[in-house]
Amino acid sequence: ADHPLSYWLSDANATDGYQDGKCFYCNSELDTINKLAKQTHVDHVIPKELGDVIKLEVNVDVDLIWNLVNACSDCNLSKSGRIPSYDYVRRVYERNEYYIHSNHPLADSIILAIGKTPSKRRGTVQRVFDVAVCYRPSSWHP
Repeated sequence: ADHPLSYWLSDANATDGYQDGKCFYCNSELDTINKLAKQTHVDHVIPKELGDVIKLEVNVDVDLIWNLVNACSDCNLSKSGRIPSYDYVRRVYERNEYYIHSNHPLADSIILAIGKTPSKRRGTVQRVFDVAVCYRPSSWHP
């Protein structure tokens, strides 16, 4: 659907197209206008608390759309500042590639944040994860 840019500036709206109203982590239904479901939270896959060290060591901002997903409240609160297993980080990379190749309105933002080519973006996401796990072990899963 065509939406004004202001629609995509809502993180929950921006990340929902790929997730189809489901939690990124556990795949449970998230709240929508027409049904009751789990409350939607926007989660930083790589925790925002590691933003300064990631910016310093990798020169990447984790507080941008490339690192944000919709999560149910149970997963977001359980995960908190922990790092998920690499499978979820890989899924974020795949989601970002989907957005770029589908001409999503935020594709340019993703490219600017993590690289111009798929191999550059994959390497950037891998380096971010590698630095993050130096500070916090990667073990969380729903």
